[in-house]
Amino acid sequence: MENIENAVSDGQCLYVDDFTKLVGIAQSQETYTVDERCKVIASGAFEGNEEVDRVFLPEGVETIEDNAFARCSITRMDIPASVKTIGYRAFYGCWKLIELHLLAGLEEIGEEAFAFSALGVASMPSTLKKLGYRAFADCPISYSGRNRTYRIALTNPYLKCDARGGVYAKSDEGDTFMELVEHDIRMYNIVGNTVEIGPHAFEGLPYIVRINLPESVRKISSRAFANCPSLVRVDLPANATDVAPDAFAETQIAL
Repeated sequence: MENIENAVSDGQCLYVDDFTKLVGIAQSQETYTVDERCKVIASGAFEGNEEVDRVFLPEGVETIEDNAFARCSITRMDIPASVKTIGYRAFYGCWKLIELHLLAGLEEIGEEAFAFSALGVASMPSTLKKLGYRAFADCPISYSGRNRTYRIALTNPYLKCDARGGVYAKSDEGDTFMELVEHDIRMYNIVGNTVEIGPHAFEGLPYIVRINLPESVRKISSRAFANCPSLVRVDLPANATDVAPDAFAETQIAL
C-alpha cells in the first residue's frame, strides 16, 4: 500500500499529490465516490476491504494500479473510458464482483487482473493492446463455444480470440498465440499465420492431449507447454527452429 503519511481526506478516501492519487480510505463504508481530480487509484488502495460494495470512478482516472481492489467485496464496477491501464491483480479475488464494464480507451489489462472474481462476462474493447496472462482465470465465464461470454471486439487491431478460447496478439509479421483460456479442451489447432507460441501459453492445462501447429510457427517460448500432464503429441513444424529449453518442462514429451 502507498505511504499515506502525508495524505489528505475528503471524508471518504485519502489522497496525495493534490487529490490526483487515491491511496486509501478515510473510513469504512459501503459506497465511495472518488474525487473528480483523481488520476490514479494506487496499489492496495481498497485491497482486502470487506465492507465496500461500490466505488464510483470519475471520468479522468487513467490508471488502476496493481492490487488496487484485490480481495475486496466490491460487486459492480464501471471503468471510465479515460482509464488506460488496469494493473496486475487489480481486482484479483473479488469474490462478489459480478458486473464489469470496460469501455473503449482501455489499452492494457495486467496479469490475473480479474482472476478468481465472480465475473460471468468478459467483453474487451477494440482499443485493448495488451492482455495479461490469466487476466480472467477461474471466473464463471464461458470461454468457448457459440454462447461464450469471453470476447474481444472483432474490430480490435491488436488482439483476437477464436471460438475455442485461443487468444492471439496480431502483427504484420504474423500472430503470436498467447493463451488458451478454455481449460477443458483436449485438442487444439493453432490458427494459420501464427509465428510464435508465447510464454506459458498452455502451461498447467490438465486435459490437453494434442496441439497442432501450422508450418508458419518459428518460435516456441519459455514454458509454452509446461506442466501439461496429459499432453502426448505436439508435431513441431520444420520452421520451428527457436524452441526454448523449458518449453515442454514437466510433460511426457522430450525433445
